[in-house]
Amino acid sequence: MPQVDERQGSKRLKALPLFILAVIALLSLFILPRFQSTPSEKPLESVTTPPPPVESLLAVQSSGKLRVLTRNTLSTYFEGPTGPAGFEYELLQSLADKLEVELELYVTDQHQNILTELNTGKYDLVAANLTITEERKAVADFGWPYLETTPQIVFRKGTDKPESAQDLINKQVVVIKNPHHLDSLRRLKQESPELNWIEIDNDVDLLVRLINDGDAEYGVLDSVDTMTEKRLFPEIRTGFNLDPEPVPVAWAYPKNTDRSLLIAANEHLQEYRTYGRLQALKEKYYDHAEFDYFTTRAFARDMREVLPAFQPFFEEAAAKHDLEWQILAAMSYQESHWQTDAVSPTGVKGMMMLTNDTAIDLGIDDRTDPYQSIMGGAEYFRGIYDRLPDSLQNDDRLWVAIAAYNIGLGHIYDVRRLLRRQGKNPDSWQQIEKHLPLLSNPKVYETLKYGYARGNEPVIYVRNIKNYYETLIWETATDIDPLANIDGDEVVVEVNASQIGI
Repeated sequence: MPQVDERQGSKRLKALPLFILAVIALLSLFILPRFQSTPSEKPLESVTTPPPPVESLLAVQSSGKLRVLTRNTLSTYFEGPTGPAGFEYELLQSLADKLEVELELYVTDQHQNILTELNTGKYDLVAANLTITEERKAVADFGWPYLETTPQIVFRKGTDKPESAQDLINKQVVVIKNPHHLDSLRRLKQESPELNWIEIDNDVDLLVRLINDGDAEYGVLDSVDTMTEKRLFPEIRTGFNLDPEPVPVAWAYPKNTDRSLLIAANEHLQEYRTYGRLQALKEKYYDHAEFDYFTTRAFARDMREVLPAFQPFFEEAAAKHDLEWQILAAMSYQESHWQTDAVSPTGVKGMMMLTNDTAIDLGIDDRTDPYQSIMGGAEYFRGIYDRLPDSLQNDDRLWVAIAAYNIGLGHIYDVRRLLRRQGKNPDSWQQIEKHLPLLSNPKVYETLKYGYARGNEPVIYVRNIKNYYETLIWETATDIDPLANIDGDEVVVEVNASQIGI
């Protein structure tokens, strides 16, 4: 066994503490700086990770509210006599119903700042017929496009029709502070540097009234607004489009946030389209049967000069039978043009064109008496409305009842039978409207209980009443002084080459 030198072992033991201290000192050079903090850094324990962003859809559902920024126009949202209405409003309400939340609308007339407002966090989305442009996509996210539109030059009948930017030089051109419209005008100005315009802070209705009243020669409107405004202002005409192609319209959402609400809204809108409801809504607000100029103008004149004498009768009858007075007034205008002594070749008489047998059943002694005719017509119409099947709901029920007032319930039942045979929806006015003309086809009407009918007539009848009714609704909703809402002074905008990037 080898012998251990005790002196050598003792030296090693004495040197060990010195070795350990040297190792610790060396390690401290690398390890300690990782745990030390400089004056500009926070200690490790005070650093916190920001919470993840709340999902936008979850936030809406948790709050129980869908907060939407919109505009007050006939094509977006307006307060009608029976409550809120408008193309955008109906789409939004359907989304809110789907999400089982309350719809909260906030109205602005500051079009130029609408997306700035969106990004304050006060709103979940903007629904205001906003066109999708590259500039807007830089500051907001856009959903599925449900419409197309294009800015147009509009003018009043009697003013020279403009064909190009050259025709606008030295003219009074009015434009709302809509960034898309202003960009389109600036592009025109590159070709016609002498072009100028007047910017106003308010919205569509004011601009149209300025044109209609002759206070401005030309204005810029989106085509969707032109279609609705022409119902109230038949003198308005379209000049030329400012953009070569239509531009998509969509809802806008706060930029760079969670997209779950956007996705849910897209799915709802596309489902709405799949079941035909989107097309029906477009037809309701935009795809009106075009009246000729003289019919439209005559109705506008009769609203001012003839209707006031009979409006109290329509209102009383509507209240008694739980109807809208504008519907009764529109039906009466289609029947008689509000002429108390109107008579048809078939012998129906009065403002609501009642047959003699119907008048007897209703206890009416004089069909030409306006009060008796309106009250009797309302009672008769309500009876038709109530006898329709419960499966017919809302606007479908209303338009079908009006068609039945014209053609009779029997023929309406026949069309519903025909639709069931074909596997189509008998509760859709769109489907009934398409199939009513078949009642004059022998191959069809000979298979039905009530036989032949001039099926085109109720189609035209309902379309005309829709136009009259919606014009009455919109006139009621927009009864304002055309010059009362200009914010500040009108300013002639001089745009030079440097401002448009040349």
